[in-house]
Amino acid sequence: MQVSFIDRASASVPSVSIRTSMTCAVVVLLMTAATAFSESHDGEVSDSGIFLAAGGGGALYTPTGAAATKSYFGFVGRVDAGYRFADFRVGAQGSFASFALESGTVGDTKIEPRMSIIGIMATAWYDIPIGAALFPYVGGGLGMVIRAVTAAMGGAAQSTSETDFGAQAGVGVSVPLSTALDLQLGYRIVAPLGDPSLQLFHNADVGVLYRL
Repeated sequence: MQVSFIDRASASVPSVSIRTSMTCAVVVLLMTAATAFSESHDGEVSDSGIFLAAGGGGALYTPTGAAATKSYFGFVGRVDAGYRFADFRVGAQGSFASFALESGTVGDTKIEPRMSIIGIMATAWYDIPIGAALFPYVGGGLGMVIRAVTAAMGGAAQSTSETDFGAQAGVGVSVPLSTALDLQLGYRIVAPLGDPSLQLFHNADVGVLYRL
């Protein structure tokens, strides 16, 4: 059995506006954060410094085109590191998600495919100051998305992988637990933009952010 992704030739091409809007929004956010970062080094900024973050939770994979028969639930984990200044955070993020796909059989052999998603992205987030005990945030990122599918067939396994340019956009809320530690509840949508079928991965996680 040959394990492969959805046939790109037969996949329906999504609306270009979705892809363009998502990419442009993230680019604007990254540029805004970079400008703020530059300005923060021209004067004194009271709330700035290196941060580390990590989180984990549930994930939902929603195929499109010819593969859009059902959605698949899985799990996701992430780690972040970067610099926080005023209300902006700029950094790098690594994430991993795994989904058990629909199983099948070939003859008497059961096939159990699993998809893994690895994301490596530059990110920017804006913490919205609302003068409350918690604050919402919005942001996104651009980078690389690696998708791998492995199918276990008895005692053997076959696998294939693809690497695409990708983007993510997200929202969430942070709850300060101390002067250095925040609890974060967030949602992110990740899309491999190089795939014409525009597969979407939804992630909801709980994490912490630590300011060094």
